[in-house]
Formats: sequence, C-alpha cells, structure tokens
Amino acid sequence: MSFEGLAIAEEQDESSSSPPLFNPNEYDEEMTVAGLSSRHSTSTQHKHKSSTPKSSFRPKKAPSRKPSSPVQCPHEGCGEWFPRPTELHKHEHKEHNPHIPCPVRSTDPRVTCSKKFYTKKDMYRHVRTTHPRFAEDPANDIPEDGGVCPVCGIMVKRDDNLRRHMLKQHKGKT
Repeated sequence: MSFEGLAIAEEQDESSSSPPLFNPNEYDEEMTVAGLSSRHSTSTQHKHKSSTPKSSFRPKKAPSRKPSSPVQCPHEGCGEWFPRPTELHKHEHKEHNPHIPCPVRSTDPRVTCSKKFYTKKDMYRHVRTTHPRFAEDPANDIPEDGGVCPVCGIMVKRDDNLRRHMLKQHKGKT
C-alpha cells in the first residue's frame, strides 16, 4: 500500500471514530420536520421540543408508605381496634359524637328509643325500619326511601339498594 493509500485509510478510520453530527441528548432547540411524505401535496410541520434521554420520562415510583399500625379507640368502655387512624375517626364520629336524636322518643312517651345518629340519613333509615308507623305519618316529615327500578319495575325499599340493583343488574342504565 502506498503512502497516499495509508493516509486515506487513516482518514477513514478517524471519521468513523468521530462523534456523530447529531446527538439527540445535546439538542436543545425546536426541530421542524416538513414534508416527510411525498404522497401529500401539502407540507406537514411537526414541532419537537428538546430531545432528552427516554430514561428521564420513566414514571417515578411513589415513595412507599409504611402501613400504619392499628389504633385503639380511647373512649372509656369502648377499646375497639382499627387498622388505620381514619377508620378510628369515622368510628368516633359515628359512635361517640352522635348529635341527632331519634324523633320518636320526643313525641311518644311510651317509646323508649334513646338512639342518636351522626347524620340525618342514618336517623331517617332507623326511623323507617324501627318505627315504621311513625315514619308513615306525614306529620312527622320522614322522607320516603327506595323506589321502583325504572328498567325492570322491581320495588326496592332503600335508595342505596336501588343504586346497587341498577349497577349490578342493569350495568348503570337509566
């Protein structure tokens, strides 16, 4: 091989080992791609923001939370255990802080219902199921519950059961 041939071979080796002209990891400007397809007469432009390594777009794992240890109700005479503090909070409001009394005890001295409820919904449900004659009297202003399924006509006594029926039997159709 001549000296010229050796020089050309070295140049080719150097060019093959040189860095590529376009490195997507270093590209930081907008890139416009126009008219990529010869089938379309109009040119289409797509803008791409800076190209960064795809590994940076991997979703980050949320930090794992330690499961909270069981908690016990602090109210005297209760001592019930709950898996999470939120469950204890619900229990305390429902069992230890009820403030809506059953209306039957205030209207009929013969009835000794001393139940109290945290929500009106719970109180109404109690009155309808435990004191049905009281609930049926329009003067007592206890709203009706339940209804008829608009799809199949079945009679359901409670609103929550009607919703469950609609979801399970009719896949939420109305």
